[in-house]
Parts: sequence; structure tokens; C-alpha cells
Amino acid sequence: MPEARTLSVAQAADRLGMSTVSVYSMIANGRLPRVPMASKARVHVADVDRVAEERRTEARRRVLNEEGYAGQIRDVLHPPVPETITLADGRVQARDLRETVRIAQLPRGREALKIVLHGYQDAVAIFGKNVLTAAALAGDACAWCYAIADARVHELPEPQDSPALRVLLGEPCPRDLVRWAADDAERRLAMVKLKEGEHAARREAERQRLRAEFSVASLAARTAASRLASTRARLAVVDPASVALAASSAGGPTGPGSLRCGCTADRYCLAHAELFGTRTRT
Repeated sequence: MPEARTLSVAQAADRLGMSTVSVYSMIANGRLPRVPMASKARVHVADVDRVAEERRTEARRRVLNEEGYAGQIRDVLHPPVPETITLADGRVQARDLRETVRIAQLPRGREALKIVLHGYQDAVAIFGKNVLTAAALAGDACAWCYAIADARVHELPEPQDSPALRVLLGEPCPRDLVRWAADDAERRLAMVKLKEGEHAARREAERQRLRAEFSVASLAARTAASRLASTRARLAVVDPASVALAASSAGGPTGPGSLRCGCTADRYCLAHAELFGTRTRT
């Protein structure tokens, strides 16, 4: 059995988008179990991913409109362009100079990312640190490709296409769309193969069950036939008439108007003739 992967506290904090102090706190209160016998505090990757999913679920309960929240985070990372107006002479100027100055002074890039990572924990929990990093730093490159590459490097779940992530990361590039289509086709094929395997397994299980049932029934039939032959032989010694009567009954009627035992309208069968002492029926 392969050994479960573990992370240091710093690696776990980076994976969760949290501070090391917060990770130590979760270890102390038992939410994130510490790996036993380790000289330094380490945690299992599976436990870190479980905590990440719990935090994502909790955050989504608080954030009612995920697309709107994604737009809010996008505006923190990339402050919107100030509104402008066009003058009569064709010149363009800011509608509100004070607002323009305020927006110009807002942090961007890494500084804005720091604000989001430390001040918007619900965004970190819902979208993930790698997605927020891509949204802040991708620049002119495809933010989706940036986030997917970062997830692969750090062995994180790749971001899945959703309306909220399109608000945050923008539209995916054609390469992403082609890759997603191929991945979707591969998943569909794998699902078909899985269902076919399940059906084949069920058919084989039913075949094995019927084979076992047939084997038991055949054995019971052979045993019953053997017992019948043995009993008939013993009965023939002490009561041959009964054996003859049973044989006649098993043979069925011998002609029109005959009974199953072989008796006719005017004559008894051999078994009944021996029983009554005559072949003639009156």
C-alpha cells in the first residue's frame, strides 16, 4: 500500500491560502490531524483537501451570489476604468476627477492580490489561491491557462469552467475549449466503459448464481432418483403388487376408456387383478 502524501505546515497553508498561524490553530483544535511520530508538524494531503472542501462549502453558504462576488473580487484586483465624457470640442475627460484620482491610487497586481488573500477569505475558499493569483497576474496571457498550469505544478485540482470563474478569469482561450471538449469526451467514454463493465459484471454474477443453483438442483435430483430406485427395489421384495401398480400408473392410459393404472371398462390391470383375484370387472 503506497504511503500517504504529507505536507509541512507551510505547504498546507499555501495549499489552503491561509497563514501558518491558522494552520497551527487547526492542528491544535483537531480539525487538521497531525501526522503521528513526525519530528515536525506535518499533515496528510487528504486532510488538507478535506478542510479546503469544508471551507468552500461554508463560504458558499455565506456568498449567495457567486457571480456577483466574483465581479467584486475582479474589481479589487483590477480597479475599473473611470467613467469619461466627451466634450463638445471632441476632447475626452474624466467624469469625476476625484474618483479618477482615487481609482488611480488603488493597488494593482501583487499588492491587490495580497489584499484579497488576506482580507477576502471567502474568495480564497471558493475560488482557490491559484485562481486568484492567475486573475491578478496573468496580464495579457490567458488567465485560465495560467491557473491550470499553476494547479498542475502544485498538484491542485484544476479550475472547472463556471459562470463565476468566467467573470473572474475572463473567457477561456480556444486551446482551453478544445482541451475541455477532449476531456469531456474522454470522461463520457470512460463512463460508457464503466457502465458496460458493470453490466457485464452483473451478467456474470447472474450466470454464476444460476450455475450454482443448477448444480444444487441437479445433485438433489440425482440423489432423489437414487433413493427412488433403492426404495423401489426394497419395496419390490416385500410388496410387488404396489410396485406393479405404481409402474402401471406411471405408464398412463393404454387405450380409449382406459384408466391411468391400465384398467379398462371390463378388465382389471395386472396389479388390480392380483389384488382382487380376477381380471374381469363386473
